[in-house]
Amino acid sequence: EDVYADQNGLWVVDLEDETAPPMHIATIEDFQAAVPTFQYSVAYPAALSWTSDSNGIVVLAISWATNVTLEIFYYGDAVNGGLTPVVDFGDYGEEDREACMTEPLENKMPARYYSPWTATMSPGGDKLVMYNDLATNRLLMVAGQPPDGSLPIFAHAVENESTYPVARASRSSDGKILIFHTLFTTTED
Repeated sequence: EDVYADQNGLWVVDLEDETAPPMHIATIEDFQAAVPTFQYSVAYPAALSWTSDSNGIVVLAISWATNVTLEIFYYGDAVNGGLTPVVDFGDYGEEDREACMTEPLENKMPARYYSPWTATMSPGGDKLVMYNDLATNRLLMVAGQPPDGSLPIFAHAVENESTYPVARASRSSDGKILIFHTLFTTTED
């Protein structure tokens, strides 16, 4: 028996009220909900960012499968607990691996395109800005937070060639986002 099993996952600690008990947002098992079964490694939270209203946490979960590593983002409810996937890959079974990579969804892009290389929160802190560079498709997509069940929307096609700089993603308060080697100036709708 794993004596630490109930302590794993995502917790929020109230730093202003030291008498408040920590809130358990999600277990490691909860992070498996949106992972396709062909990702045979367990997904673990790897990075997080708060939403601007402090009611939510956007969490990156990575399953380090050697064949295909999908980066899956979740919205953690910091008020009531629980996780909601930004894009749910959980219905893809072992036999659906090729379909996940190649078959177009309703917007004509395969599901794989919704597992970005990197992402950051928008300067306003209420949207997840996702960057992907697959084949010749370098795309910027946006997903409102908390997720509403719809797929992220296409925001921009990046025309320059990809490189691998040190800083993968960052944002500033004046609307700028740096993702890989491209600097974007954003406006909030």
